[in-house]
Amino acid sequence: MTMKLKYLPLCILLVGLAACSSKDKHENKQAVESQTQENTVSLDAINEKSAIIVSKDKLSADQSWQQAESKVLFPDPKIFYPKQRESLDFSETPNVVSDFSFIKDYERVKSLLNLNRDQIFVIGDKDRDTEENNVLLDLSTDEYFKYANNLAINYVRYLKSPNIQPKQEFEKTQDYDNRVKQAQRDAENNAIDYDVELLQKALNRSVEDISLALSNRAYHYDPDTEQLSLDLEQEDKNGSSVVVSKILFKVQPELAKLIIENLTLLKMGYVFNFNDNKLNFEGVFFYFNQISKANRSGDPVEMRANITPVFKPLEFKQKSVMHALPASPEITEKLEATPFKDVLKSPLWSFKFGLENYLSPEDLIKKYQKQQEQEQVVSEPEQESSAL
Repeated sequence: MTMKLKYLPLCILLVGLAACSSKDKHENKQAVESQTQENTVSLDAINEKSAIIVSKDKLSADQSWQQAESKVLFPDPKIFYPKQRESLDFSETPNVVSDFSFIKDYERVKSLLNLNRDQIFVIGDKDRDTEENNVLLDLSTDEYFKYANNLAINYVRYLKSPNIQPKQEFEKTQDYDNRVKQAQRDAENNAIDYDVELLQKALNRSVEDISLALSNRAYHYDPDTEQLSLDLEQEDKNGSSVVVSKILFKVQPELAKLIIENLTLLKMGYVFNFNDNKLNFEGVFFYFNQISKANRSGDPVEMRANITPVFKPLEFKQKSVMHALPASPEITEKLEATPFKDVLKSPLWSFKFGLENYLSPEDLIKKYQKQQEQEQVVSEPEQESSAL
């Protein structure tokens, strides 16, 4: 599927283009006007309902979260059940009072990409709580899609769960019953369907952003074939997980020069096509934010998002090491022993979003309670032996 933004003039793609000629600027003005018209059409399409993956009527309310938090110690950090489900509501004011917050990045990039209704973009969340999970944007396995799928479904179940305070000492039974019924009605009314828009939010909130400034990186550009290769190595904020990417794509020399000159400023994002509850890989893009207006103290007042076209890679390979000891030789050793996988042929693309691949918190609780009971049985004889 061809991206609508592919042929935007270079002058509005990246910062550092003051050298554009007046002729370029005239062409840019026409292109911007044309793009504005496309945006109008796109907004009309956005107003249409997003494709539903799982109807809210097919999901039950979640009554197990407190039990999962208080009674079960999850030994596996990738339990596909994050702490902050309510953070999926992007309409709320972000906690970080800053124009650099994730919600601003998300909305700016979303408006510039001008995607079709059946397309999803992922830039990750730079404000994500590192204690929530340690999932990285690794497309060589389906772990990332599993996590996001569970996050979206659990979020709908969370919304369907009524928040009922215990009966008060001086509260009449009839008043309490009425309060319970009202809370149940409110929860049902607040619930939403698991649709493509919610999936996009879950995919973004599940992982950190891909910042080239924080990555070990290398590049090579061949102007004759117009092919740019990028080698990227991204660590999580704890330094215990690493994803290495090799990307080769075709790009004209002028834009390749701009990408390379701004390499330390860039962040990378992905675009996917949604069809039959599956995602297909469309391509990668690069973006960064520029302060367009600051106050007297130099703090940003207005930001401008700069974005490239979406590139369809000729080659895209990844490998990863997860849950290693931070800053240890173990990471390097494991990376060297791990072969690259072809992302374009990844099993990820056969993953089906919805209930088919859902791992419920109820099942997780049973799984880990049973595991803890078994570990306790094994440890008891050892304790008795040491006591003797």
